[in-house]
Amino acid sequence: MTNAITTTVATRTVVGNLTLVVGVENTTDQSALVRITTAYGTKDVALGAKEKKTAAFTTRVSSIPSGVVDVEATFVENVDYVAAGAQV
Repeated sequence: MTNAITTTVATRTVVGNLTLVVGVENTTDQSALVRITTAYGTKDVALGAKEKKTAAFTTRVSSIPSGVVDVEATFVENVDYVAAGAQV
């Protein structure tokens, strides 16, 4: 699966400090568990098929150096099964 998770990164100023805002979008038809890791913390996000979410990371400083955001996705395959009952 190529580019199954689209990621955006932005900063916002909140009360004089920067917040790193990471957006993740699942472009597939499967659910995904996404781990977002930055220099300011790690957050886990569950995404349904075609779903978008954001995660905010408080830096507690007014400026930050360039950096990298790591995004790891694990896709969840849902497989149906039929009802059954034990025979006595």
